[in-house]
Amino acid sequence: MRNLTAFVLVLAALSVAGCCKGKSSSTDSSPISIPTPTVTTKSKTAQCKEIIDSINSHGKTVSGALDKFGASKKTKTDADTLAKTLDTAADEVKALDLPDATLKGAAQDYHDMLDKLAKAARDANNPSPAKQKKALDDLDQVIKTESKIVDRVNIHCGAI
Repeated sequence: MRNLTAFVLVLAALSVAGCCKGKSSSTDSSPISIPTPTVTTKSKTAQCKEIIDSINSHGKTVSGALDKFGASKKTKTDADTLAKTLDTAADEVKALDLPDATLKGAAQDYHDMLDKLAKAARDANNPSPAKQKKALDDLDQVIKTESKIVDRVNIHCGAI
């Protein structure tokens, strides 16, 4: 997996920048004033930190699982273990609460990438040599997809 050093730099910048605060408004046009409730949403900074932490954490887990799978005999058990790790990571990324559309899209793309990777892991143990080769090629292709997602998050979050 790709070195996520850029994420660490963005995290450092985010922690220095702090969080944005929402404003509330109320009108005093009548003797009885009803305060307008303040809607609190996560700031872009908080959302960026959340997705970056998640991708970093899951990236390390996935990378370790892929390394372990690469060194294994690629038995059905090895493939199932890798697929389970990937499914868990995918579900956790998908569960992130990200109101920002760009970050939500990146989380969905990361989830979809991990799903595809889990399917490829399961297919790597298929009795058909052609399906095995395709699965292993898919495993390599996912790394390129991850790089694009990471770049998109870095660009979006770097603009804070």
